[in-house]
Amino acid sequence: IIGPFPQRMRTDTHGTATKPPAEILGIPIAFNQHHPGVADARGFFKWKRIVIGEAFLKLDQRIQRAILLHEAKHCLSYHMEKRVALIGLSFAPLLLLPPLMLAIALAVAGLSFLSYWIGKRHELEADAFVVKSGFGLEIALFLKETHHPEPSPFYPSYEERQGAIEKFLCEQVKQS
Repeated sequence: IIGPFPQRMRTDTHGTATKPPAEILGIPIAFNQHHPGVADARGFFKWKRIVIGEAFLKLDQRIQRAILLHEAKHCLSYHMEKRVALIGLSFAPLLLLPPLMLAIALAVAGLSFLSYWIGKRHELEADAFVVKSGFGLEIALFLKETHHPEPSPFYPSYEERQGAIEKFLCEQVKQS
């Protein structure tokens, strides 16, 4: 299921990665030494890819795998496409006539809340996929080491994610 993935990426004499993993679950992986974070899923439909940065290279191999699985789930479940569609839908009511301003405002507010809720749900869904793939402890450790006190609006809090991961791990143990 998972494409070639070396122990660590090869580096040149300056410590810069020279050969990133080719792909994971059919999704290409690209290395960008200027990437500001660890990794993220980018693109739409058949042009999806996972971009990793220097911080990714410093992580343990199993944590790297957990992060790649998390980002791959975003690609496989079309999370970016769903979020963009919701943003587009939130502006659609503006095309209606002025007498419906109240309805427009309510529709925009409702769709904004929906995209906020769906964004959080997508993160938890990707975390569950990592747990089911056998890397639950690794993603939990990564989140513990890198969480921010104030998450972005589209991300669950650290406590929500860790609680959900713990729940997914317990469910997995019960099914064993």
